[in-house]
Amino acid sequence: MEAASRFTPETIQKLRKEIALAGGNEVFALGFCNSQGLVAELRITARGNEGAVLALDEALEGEWPDVLIHNHPSGFLTPSDNDMMISARAAGGRNRFVYR
Repeated sequence: MEAASRFTPETIQKLRKEIALAGGNEVFALGFCNSQGLVAELRITARGNEGAVLALDEALEGEWPDVLIHNHPSGFLTPSDNDMMISARAAGGRNRFVYR
């Protein structure tokens, strides 16, 4: 998938910059889409290491994002067990995302 089919050019540049600032490590962001369905706003909520990043519940206490975003520095794009767990919780709705 081409990033330009999902993100505005400005958002692509911002995400690249944030990844560079994190030393190429994983970055977790909340994405907000514009009227064309492209991610037009990013809120970086955590920086991790080369293999993991925290998905912070506190980041979701405000406006609910359209997408949750994080990179895979290894280039291995198969979702981890944690990726799948967070996706399932997010898909279940805002109230189910909070860890208890």
